[in-house]
Formats: sequence, C-alpha cells, structure tokens
Amino acid sequence: MIKLKRAQVENAEALTQLAVKSEATWKFDDEFMNLFELLYAVTPDFISTQLVYELYEEDELIGFFGIVKEELISILEFFYISADHIGQGYGNIMWEKLMKICNENQISMIEFVTSPEAMPFYSAKGAILMENVTSLVMPKRKIPKLRYEIK
Repeated sequence: MIKLKRAQVENAEALTQLAVKSEATWKFDDEFMNLFELLYAVTPDFISTQLVYELYEEDELIGFFGIVKEELISILEFFYISADHIGQGYGNIMWEKLMKICNENQISMIEFVTSPEAMPFYSAKGAILMENVTSLVMPKRKIPKLRYEIK
C-alpha cells in the first residue's frame, strides 16, 4: 500500500541520500555530485519548518518532496523518487499527492528548478518553462525554471 506521511527530522540524512542517488541517475561526475550533496542537503531545520512529505510503498521509502510555502508563489524545493524506483509510475503518484498537499495548504502556484533531463516529466504535467537559470552546482550550466498553476 502506498502512503504519504509528513517527514521526520531524523530522516534528513536518508532524504539527502535518496536525492543524491536519484540525481546521480543522470550520470553526473563525482565533482558535480559532491557539490550537489553539499548544496541540496535536506536539513532537520528544513523538515521542521517546511512542508516535507515522504512517499512509502509498505515500509520502503520511495520518494519525497519539500515545499517552501510563500504568500503568492511557493517553491518546490525537492521532488525525488528513489533511483531504484524511477520509471515505475511513482513520480505520477507522488505528483498527485503533491497537488493534494498544495490544495490543503492553499498553495495555488509553485515554481522550481530541475535538471533538463527531467523536463519531459514536468512538461507532461503542465509545468511551463519560465526561463533558464544558472545552476548552483555547475555555473556554466543552464537549467530550467518552471512554474505550475495548481488546479
């Protein structure tokens, strides 16, 4: 059975490692991945102050997302499926759960950056490319910044 639950601060490292392994599926080099892990670590403070949810299949952590709620446009800071479960439909399931959480929290619009490799997933959901921005991890690389209106 698939379930979504609020993330616990003691899971910060597990969530960070899930994100790192998921991002590594795009075959980035070690230097990129080390910097990614440093810049995008999920902290206990982030978990305790933001909307962070974990997706489970039975007792196995499958993915997680984290939203920074803002007054007008909220930020989808994290949206990761475990590397072992990419391509199995869990992203679609988690997206639907994300929409439910946004509606419950009166979030009508989200913005986020992503890897160009993940663009087809988000485009299929209806996210709109706002602009290409400079990657924090690789300054010579441009990555898409997207916006999605919650329906």
